[in-house]
Amino acid sequence: MKIVVRVELITDWGDVNTIEVGRIDRPSQTLDPKSVGLLLADGKQLLHNLQQAVIPAQADDICCLRWICRRCHQWTALKDYRRRKVDTVFGTVSFRSPRVVSCACEPPWYSETAFCPLWPIVPEWATPELSALQAKLAAQMTYRRVVEIMREFLPVSEKINHVTVRNRTLRVGTRIDAIELPGAQPRNPTTEWTLAIDGGFVRGKGKAETRNQELRNSHRTSCRAGEEAARLRVCAKRVAGSDRTARFDCPDARRDLSPTTLGNHRRCQRDPKHLSPAPV
Repeated sequence: MKIVVRVELITDWGDVNTIEVGRIDRPSQTLDPKSVGLLLADGKQLLHNLQQAVIPAQADDICCLRWICRRCHQWTALKDYRRRKVDTVFGTVSFRSPRVVSCACEPPWYSETAFCPLWPIVPEWATPELSALQAKLAAQMTYRRVVEIMREFLPVSEKINHVTVRNRTLRVGTRIDAIELPGAQPRNPTTEWTLAIDGGFVRGKGKAETRNQELRNSHRTSCRAGEEAARLRVCAKRVAGSDRTARFDCPDARRDLSPTTLGNHRRCQRDPKHLSPAPV
């Protein structure tokens, strides 16, 4: 059996374009339990190919509407094309972005400007659905685990990493904090704080070193969006296999740990004993 998946893209003015998005072979003579129905890899590839066809078609439709001057209704001159990329739930899509010459009837007169049709709609070069999904998963697990889960079940780009997930999650949180609910009382930044807790694991350097250490780091920031108050950082060190835990304040933990940040469960390559003001 051969499965051929084709789609028809119909524009608002009636143009029809048929595209083949996938072809799957399922020979009946060699059928086994692993080849019954569609596999997860088949679905990921089909959705990725379909997304590769839909977004460029949408970009071309928007370009056709924007190439006409809104004042004199004349076609504007086309300079050339450039490649743009947008991240979606079904992978990263590359498409052509035109560079047009502005019309003579409106400023800037005869100026060559780069025009991306999807930039006003997707200004962050990532769809809102992707940002919301990453923020939702990041609220329940670590950033690196989010990347692993998305690579397992979705046809996302291989270039996606935990830093991208973290930055998008923080932007989503900033937008949520900036929303003023009707009837809500303003929060006092001097009495209300946000506490973030993170941790890391430090292994012994030598082969004979069997003592492993677990570090936990917490910092406190103001609840107001865009405002960062005085930070209170607390570090905790615990030796593996022991219930003894030592806690100590580290006001300059950001400076000391900047080369090897503990955030997102990275391994700290520095000796944590230097951060403690007293033996632990």
